[in-house]
This record gives sequence, structure tokens and C-alpha cells, in this order.
Amino acid sequence: MTITHRRIIYIVFFAIFFIIGPLIVLYATGYRYNARIGTIQRTGAIMIDVIPGDVSVSLDGAEIDNVDIVDKSIRLTRLIPKEYEITLKKDGYYDWSARTYVGPSDSVFFRNVRLFRDENLPIFIGNADSVVPNRKFTATTTSELIKNQSLKIKQDTDRGVLKIEVDKSGNDIELGVVPHAEYEFYDSPDNWIVFRDRSARTLYVYEMPEEGSTGRKYAIPDVYGFDWSKDERFLMYHNNFELWTLDVLTGRQNLITRRSSGIDYAIWYPSGNYVIYYSGDVVRIREINFYGETTVSYNLAKLPNVSDMRVDPEGKDLYLRADVGNKDGWFIRKMQ
Repeated sequence: MTITHRRIIYIVFFAIFFIIGPLIVLYATGYRYNARIGTIQRTGAIMIDVIPGDVSVSLDGAEIDNVDIVDKSIRLTRLIPKEYEITLKKDGYYDWSARTYVGPSDSVFFRNVRLFRDENLPIFIGNADSVVPNRKFTATTTSELIKNQSLKIKQDTDRGVLKIEVDKSGNDIELGVVPHAEYEFYDSPDNWIVFRDRSARTLYVYEMPEEGSTGRKYAIPDVYGFDWSKDERFLMYHNNFELWTLDVLTGRQNLITRRSSGIDYAIWYPSGNYVIYYSGDVVRIREINFYGETTVSYNLAKLPNVSDMRVDPEGKDLYLRADVGNKDGWFIRKMQ
């Protein structure tokens, strides 16, 4: 081999090193060539916390063979910036899907995603309440003691209203003034007093005041039912046709769904980002984020005359109290 040939080989290898080397470095540090716009961009990622964990994953309709799953968390990395459609599948379960935009250096998180069993035949298990989980919050007609706080209701005859006061450290502090009516008080999270006008169905949500403050106060009209989220920050409530959430820390209200067939009952799913509601003889579940945006919805069961719904703390079983033919009691529907 002549010196000229050696020099040519040396120059070729040197050129390859200087061309490929930077590309390898760019790839290793999270850059990829985006053919759609003809430029090199920093990549992003999608993280999905999901139960069950053994699911198949598709991105824009193409199934991914080797998915990086760590502790039931799916990691999709080195994604060029654009909008993606993600689909999770498992035999015997409803599919889950979402669309999201991934920007340069973005990490998009989907937390507490659940795949639910695709079955619509609840099984009768009996009529005793002992076979189902207890309610978290219950109603009471007395106002003597709510969360270890002594409440006082005083009538202002001149104004035709009632004053709600709380005995705090030996001092009577006025929580609010409400119309003269018959009220139903509820067990509630710490630092909150919740009661409802039995006739007008106005729900009052009052925060226990701290030193030098008045506390947050909400009056929500025409409330047929409500439920607190697991973290006790969000109150879900419904009237005859609409289902809403209230962020009690910010006061932000969001419409989850509106049903012409009416809404008879609604509860939170334990993960905190799904709500289960009963409308038109059908039990449905809908995914929301913490600010009310809806994404995924499924029909869980078709069952007449449902009067109560409960979920076990782990979210594995849904219990429905219904009157079906000659069976009046509790039915169970497997969720996971």
C-alpha cells in the first residue's frame, strides 16, 4: 500500500470520525434529527404511571416492542417534538388513550392511569351493608359536634337569618350567615364545615378560620349529592343534570359532564382522577385531571334502580346497591 493510499484512508477515517462523532454525542445528549421540519432538535419524553403494569403500548398507532417499564411506570424517551397519540391495551380491559404534545426537553407525565376490566355483569352478593366498605363521610341532623368543633346556631330574628358560630379556644367565631331553614350537617375533612339546606339543596362549605383570617366560604345551589377526593382538596358535586368539581383551595369550578338523562349518584374513584356516576340506568366512569378536563369515559354496568355506590380503598371492586327483579341489595363489579 502506497503512502498516498494510506493518506487517503487516514483522511477518510478522520472525516468519518468528525462527522459521526458529533452525531453520536448529540444523540447521547438527547438530540435527534426531525425530518418533518428538517432540523436537529432536543427530544422529550412521556412518563405513564399505570395499573396494571403489563400492558402493550402504541404510539401513533404503532405498537412499541421493547417498552421501558419500571415499577409500573412506562417511559417513552427520545421523542422528537410533536403531538402524539398514546394507547395502552390489555386483554380483558378497556383501552386507554390520550393525545399530548411533547416539546423540546419536555417530560409529560400521566399519573394514576388505570385500565378497567371490560365486563358489564355485576354479581349479587347480599343485602347487608356489612358486605361493602363503609362511607367516608356521612350525614347527621345534629350540629352538636362536627370534627371535634362545637357549633352554635343562633337565630337573628331581625334579619330572618341564622348565624353559624364555632367555639374555638373558648371564643365564639362567626363562620357565616345563612337563610333561616332546616339544615343537614355532614362529617367532613379537617378544618371544614359542610352542611346543606334540606329544602333549597344549597350546599355550604366553610373553612375553619385561622387566627386573623375568615376562611374560605362556598355556597353551591341545587346540590343533590357530593363526594370529597382522597386528598380532600376537590369536592365533586352534582345537580339533576350536571357533574362538577370544586377546588376548595382556589375556588375553581369545572364542569365534568352534562347528561340529559339526569345524574342520580356520583363518587370518586380512589386514585383521585376518575369519577363514577349513575345516569339513565348506566354506571359510567370518566377520567379527569385535577382541574376538570375530561379525557376517557367507559360504561361499567347497566343496572336499574341504583341507590348507592361504593369502591374499596384499593379500587379493585365497585359495589352497587340496586333493586333488580327479586334481588334487592348489593352487587359487585370487578374493576381490576
